[in-house]
Amino acid sequence: MSQNIDLKQIERKAYTSYFQDGFWDIFMGLLMLGMGINIAFESTIWYGVVLAIAVLIVTVGRKLITEPRIGRVKFGPARKVKQWAIIVVLTISFLFGIGMFVASYYGADIPRELMATIAGVWFCIVFSLMAYFMDFSRLFVYGLLLSASFAIAIAYSDTITIIVFFASAAIALPIGLVMLTRFLRRYPRLPKENIDAGS
Repeated sequence: MSQNIDLKQIERKAYTSYFQDGFWDIFMGLLMLGMGINIAFESTIWYGVVLAIAVLIVTVGRKLITEPRIGRVKFGPARKVKQWAIIVVLTISFLFGIGMFVASYYGADIPRELMATIAGVWFCIVFSLMAYFMDFSRLFVYGLLLSASFAIAIAYSDTITIIVFFASAAIALPIGLVMLTRFLRRYPRLPKENIDAGS
C-alpha cells in the first residue's frame, strides 16, 4: 500500500513538473492575445495565425526544451484517462465560448447580460475543474481571466473587449517567459540515454 502511494506521489511530481516550463502560460497568453487581435482587425485569419503559433511553440518547445531536461514520463492508465478527459472538456468549453460570442456578435435574440453571465460562470467552472484534475493551480487564474474576458466581450463594446483581452495576455505571457527562464536555469539537459527514463 505504501509503495502504491509513493508511486502515485512520484508520478504526480513528474506530471506537475511539466507545468514548470511556462509553455502552458505562454499558450494561454497567446490564446487571449489572438482573440484581441481577432476583434481589433475583424478577421479570424489573424486569430488562426496566432493560435497556430501558440500550438507550434508548445509542441516544439516541449520537444526541444522540456523533454531533454526532465525526460519523457510514461504515466499510468488513470492519469492518461484524466488527460483525455481534460482535452475533451477544454475543447467543448472552447467551442461553447466561441459559439456564445458569435451568437452575441451576430445579434442573437438573447439578453447580452444573460449571455455574459452564462459564459463567465461556464468558463470559471470548467477551468476550476481542469486546474484541480491537472494539479495546475495557475490554470484557475487563467480560467478567471478568460471567463471575465468573454463575459466583458459579450456585454461591452469592441474597444473595451480588445483592451481586456490584451491586458489578460499581458499577464499570462510575462509569467510564462519568466517561468521558462527559471526552468532553463534549474534543469540542465539530461544525457540522451536518460531522456526516456523521465525525471
